[in-house]
Amino acid sequence: MKIYVNISIISIFSLFFWFSNMILSDTFILLVLQLQTQQVMTSQIRSHIEYLIQTYYILVLICG
Repeated sequence: MKIYVNISIISIFSLFFWFSNMILSDTFILLVLQLQTQQVMTSQIRSHIEYLIQTYYILVLICG
């Protein structure tokens, strides 16, 4: 009986650590993906701003 209780406690702890590890790794992956998304958005915004500046300069040259 005592061995069964010890095995059950060990199983519960190992299951708990396994779930904790899964949650932490998923959280880390989501944070990395979110950072990559922010970098892509920043790059797209920068590209749009550069396009608008170039268009403005062209209009100034044509109209000016």
